Amino acid sequence: RLQETVAHLAEGQERLWQAVGQLTEGQERLQETVAQLVGVQLQLQTTVSQLAEESRKAMVVLKEVNRKVGRLDEQLGMTVESVAQIVLPGYLERHFGIKLEGKLGYELKPMFFRLNGEWEQVDLYGEGTMGKEEICIVCECKAKIYERDVHAFVKKLERLWGLLKKRPIPVLFGYSIHPSAQEPASSHNILLVSPLHR
Repeated sequence: RLQETVAHLAEGQERLWQAVGQLTEGQERLQETVAQLVGVQLQLQTTVSQLAEESRKAMVVLKEVNRKVGRLDEQLGMTVESVAQIVLPGYLERHFGIKLEGKLGYELKPMFFRLNGEWEQVDLYGEGTMGKEEICIVCECKAKIYERDVHAFVKKLERLWGLLKKRPIPVLFGYSIHPSAQEPASSHNILLVSPLHR
């Protein structure tokens, strides 16, 4: 019996050693997996850092592009205003009998109004007569005029209304006029003028 018991113990001990061996192998595989995960995490952190750096560079480039586009837009706006200064006086006289005051070519000029402590700019402003009535021209210039431009102009006119001493004739001047601008301009008595459609 003692020999059988010893044999059973030896068998049990063998099985225990096998189980310990399997646990050791499992632990080694787990350590390898953890090491791989740590490696992947480090790669991920590196990638995230690179993406953050690329994103920062892209933001710098985007700011520069926005700055240049803004400058180009200002230059284009000045060009539209220059054309409007030349075209509008004759157009308004021919089509509406409006005679503007001032030296030829300078009847319309940029104007600033003080409103609630802030300066509000009008692209072009001029005074004159329509028949016997004294009027003023309030003109905004855009390369392209869309419905949103009409609504923005209406809001500006509402802010300025109390500051204008003569009856205002609102004008939106642009190289092209989108069809969406027609109806809101008409409903607010805003003249839409394009040098290409005279």
